Amino acid sequence: MRKSIIIFIQLVIFLSSFSLFAETHYKLEKSLGLASESEITKYLEIVSKAALIKDNYSRGFSWNYANYLMGLGRLYQVTGDPRLLNTMIERIEFMLSRRNDRHEKLTLYIDGKVLPVWPSLYKKWSINNQPVAFTNILMTANILQPIAYASWLILKEDKLVGLVGSNGESYRNIALRFLSDATESVEMFALSPLWFDQGKGLFIHANNPDLARIQEVPLKKVGQPIAYNRALTMSSAMQYIVLANEVAEQNPQTVSRYRKIVSDQLQYFKRNADSINEPKLNLAKEILFWNFDEISDVETKPDDILHGGLVSAALMGISRDDFYRDSIDSNLLQQMANTYLYKLRQIEPNTRHLFKHYIDGSKTELIEAKRLSNLNWCHLSLIEQKVWDLSCGPQLTKIGVNVKSGAYYALGLAVRHELALRD
Repeated sequence: MRKSIIIFIQLVIFLSSFSLFAETHYKLEKSLGLASESEITKYLEIVSKAALIKDNYSRGFSWNYANYLMGLGRLYQVTGDPRLLNTMIERIEFMLSRRNDRHEKLTLYIDGKVLPVWPSLYKKWSINNQPVAFTNILMTANILQPIAYASWLILKEDKLVGLVGSNGESYRNIALRFLSDATESVEMFALSPLWFDQGKGLFIHANNPDLARIQEVPLKKVGQPIAYNRALTMSSAMQYIVLANEVAEQNPQTVSRYRKIVSDQLQYFKRNADSINEPKLNLAKEILFWNFDEISDVETKPDDILHGGLVSAALMGISRDDFYRDSIDSNLLQQMANTYLYKLRQIEPNTRHLFKHYIDGSKTELIEAKRLSNLNWCHLSLIEQKVWDLSCGPQLTKIGVNVKSGAYYALGLAVRHELALRD
């Protein structure tokens, strides 16, 4: 009996410790200042604890794995800690090994080809209750971003040129290989006539009515421009390809062509975004308002907090290149920061952080994942420090994030580091 009780107690302790581990929240050590070594180590711990994903069939690469890798890149860019870059390279190598043309060679629905992308077998996209191998511009862009980003991070640093990575290959060769792989996916998938309207210069929902059969979009949107978050996220991936080619001093025609495509997506967004005065705020400030896409249904407009965060993140990233200064000026980004501060954000006296679902300040019922997605707007802290001081900083130091949302930890730490350097 005594032995049974001991075993029972041990089991309870084990289960309790597992529960605590599962619910661990990672918080920044402080709300101001440079990134510390222990905070960087903590993010590496988050990445190591993330669930191992063997393919993108459940969209795990697109929505989790790639985000961790972007976090590694952002932290490496501001701190230069080699552990971050080496981990990023190692994880990208694995993701590339699972690319469709190197893995199971599935024929993609709609495209009808075996392409260098990462297809999903998500139940939503089914015919006769059987999932089809399918991907879209956003899912692919999310994966391509860290691959192209890593290439640029390596190539722009002279100190890495002559060094050899852990696999015996030079860092430069690794970077050039990543760059070639990312470009191949863009060319063969994203810029194919099926997904890109050459005449309009815009990414589109695949121009094939069969797209509506799997409920990806209604029939009226087939062949029409995709939502801004999709087009701008792919533009972000292409911009890293541009930057990597520039520092490698190669492929000037690709650089020129991709810059034109990115510029066209930016202008398309600006044509459909409105600056709106908010007199009831009692502030002489403008907010930026846009619908989810140009052909929104009643249910999908205005843009929501999750997809709007993808828009703001992409615009912030692309705006760092002076080439786009005329397309994305500081006024537009300031208006976007105002949208976050005065329409999306709510902070109650008890310090619980609540956010509106839509960027017009409507709907308050948010599931946890979408509430946390407000952190994707934290890039705007570099335009308006109030975004950090009033929202992102307190949220990441007092509430923190779990492993599944751990990429936001890295983003916040990188933003805080940049703010400290600026001061």
